[in-house]
Amino acid sequence: MDRDFQSAFHRIGTIVKAHGLKGEVLIDLEVDLPELLSEHKLFYINNYRGDLEPKRVEKSYLADKKGRPSFFVKFESVDDRVQAERLVRSDIHVSSDLYEKLMIPADDLPGDELIGCIVIDENEKSCGEVVDVIENPAHPILHVASEGGSFMIPFVDEYVLSVDDEEGIIHCCNLEPLMEV
Repeated sequence: MDRDFQSAFHRIGTIVKAHGLKGEVLIDLEVDLPELLSEHKLFYINNYRGDLEPKRVEKSYLADKKGRPSFFVKFESVDDRVQAERLVRSDIHVSSDLYEKLMIPADDLPGDELIGCIVIDENEKSCGEVVDVIENPAHPILHVASEGGSFMIPFVDEYVLSVDDEEGIIHCCNLEPLMEV
């Protein structure tokens, strides 16, 4: 496959396992806005030669598994578990146009301006103060110092509800499992 053609695509994840008996696969995504993929009907997969091969989507859905989005896809012409297992460890690619929509622009990502903000949970209880914002390919991570030590909060909707820049407060939820680590 032509290199110019391949450069028009970006990797968004990897097929990590077959799911069920009817050809579904689980894709581990590396995008900021996975909910935009639910309506997308065409992905590109590396074939055995390393070329990108188009795969049409029969159905797909996003599920929340252990606080992380899981993307399940049933491709056309993949009708059983054996065929799905052949796709495991294949990279998934999309067009550059779609990739740009799936990623939050770097200018919109939180940075040093959040250092010093107080983290408040859904019960209005103070959980600590942000001491660092760690850059991560998938999303930024807030490093929070608390009375009991420190913990990390992925800067995603699952945990961060809102940021009040003027008051220096970050409203969060679902923090208990993160604080136990």
